[in-house]
Amino acid sequence: MNRTEQTPQLTPEDAAQRIRVLEDENEYLRKRFEEVDLYFGRNLVVMKAAVIEWRATGDARNGMAWIYNTLCGPGELPPQEEKEAQEYFNRETEVIDRKLAALYHWFRKYHRTHAAPDQTTTGGTSD
Repeated sequence: MNRTEQTPQLTPEDAAQRIRVLEDENEYLRKRFEEVDLYFGRNLVVMKAAVIEWRATGDARNGMAWIYNTLCGPGELPPQEEKEAQEYFNRETEVIDRKLAALYHWFRKYHRTHAAPDQTTTGGTSD
């Protein structure tokens, strides 16, 4: 017996409501992305200010105060027991780098499948 299940059709009112919900979710996600972008930009400015402070005073501790205060405020200082900066960095960024690589893979695949016909051979790296 060969049965084909069909997706139920939405009424125009239900479709309009679904569109409103999706538009609302889209706006929320865009605002969250903007928030993350602004935090990232702010942290870059903090690091640049730290370098400026170091250059101006000749004392790296003065520059480090910018970074320390940025981490301390929201409670993001590293644990006191951490003693090896490079080991800490490697360990903490391993998962981030792996997730970024997966995300970049997704973006490349997305762009390949959504590219206009005359843009399918734009170069770049292969997966």
